Amino acid sequence: MRCKYRRSSILRIKWEREASDKQVTHIGEHEITAYWKGSLSAQELVRLDEHIESCERCRALLFDAAPSCLLSGDPHVEYAALESWVNQTASAEERRNIEAHLEACASCREEAEDLRRLRGQMQQRRPWIKPAAIAAAILLAALAIWRFGKEPAPSLTIALRDNGRTVGLDSAGSLAGLESSDSDAAARIAGLLRGGKWDVQFPAGLTAPATSFLGPDGAATAFPLTTPLGKVVLDDRPVFSWNPLQGATYRVHVTDEQFQPVAESESLTLPTWQPAQRLPRGRLLLWQVAATRGSETTRAPQPPQPEARFYIATAEVGARIAAAQARTPVSRLELAMLYAEAGMRAECERELQLLAGENKGSPLIGRWLDEISNAKQ
Repeated sequence: MRCKYRRSSILRIKWEREASDKQVTHIGEHEITAYWKGSLSAQELVRLDEHIESCERCRALLFDAAPSCLLSGDPHVEYAALESWVNQTASAEERRNIEAHLEACASCREEAEDLRRLRGQMQQRRPWIKPAAIAAAILLAALAIWRFGKEPAPSLTIALRDNGRTVGLDSAGSLAGLESSDSDAAARIAGLLRGGKWDVQFPAGLTAPATSFLGPDGAATAFPLTTPLGKVVLDDRPVFSWNPLQGATYRVHVTDEQFQPVAESESLTLPTWQPAQRLPRGRLLLWQVAATRGSETTRAPQPPQPEARFYIATAEVGARIAAAQARTPVSRLELAMLYAEAGMRAECERELQLLAGENKGSPLIGRWLDEISNAKQ
């Protein structure tokens, strides 16, 4: 039942960076903790997702800090145990176990607070002991029904654990256990649970063939671009990054498919740039970096390397994903589906891997992962 963050493994890692890497803002321990507790804002979550997409070090830190209950499928604290903890009748060891779980489980923490408030109301009404006892019994029964109503219903024909709760299909084939403000999304999730195919919608032209691009033929790029490359992003002010070229200054050029200018950076000394203006959504965009050392200018990418393309999700898609991220608890299954529909393969696979951690050996999730991995871009 313990649900502690593995902070020791995080603290053991030494942040040894090259000169160029020192300027990159990596995620900190407080952001990692906030991520797994679900307290990041939608904007913060989007930026964190963008960073770990291209930063293997931070991605490893984030997953290493996953709560053990998420990875092992440990259950929530039973209602009777929460009641004994609130009433201070639990043993010292039981209290330690419960408090360790409450530290990372927002759902159980909320229920414990409900019980604590109820106990306070009962103590304030001692002159009316009998009526208070009756009311308390009714409230406790209602709370218990609500509590156990979140557990798997006997009539569920398909059930999965999803970020601490159970979702699935009831005997009528309807979605159960997942509340969503988007009724269409709920219907699509039910379809997936029934065995439907994942709708992976990659924007046309996102992956470019080898071609010439804004320059003459030349050798392999001396400073490869890193992100965004062949992907869909949510932020309309994405962070561009590339490998450094010793002693160079840089300029970033962003164009549309017809090579018409969209944005251009000032002269840069660091291998990263975020535009001040918002870039157009719902369009395929291309970018290139010109590195200058002395009188020599080198561009990346350059032939025979493919163009560096990316796509910014529409405002509607971004709003749907932000709404799903803001719900408590977040549904990994809903997010995975929305990411797939937006063409965000890596983000979809990440959410499905988290689901797989909660549902050890699930053939359904294994099939989903294979289907997403094999989707043609």
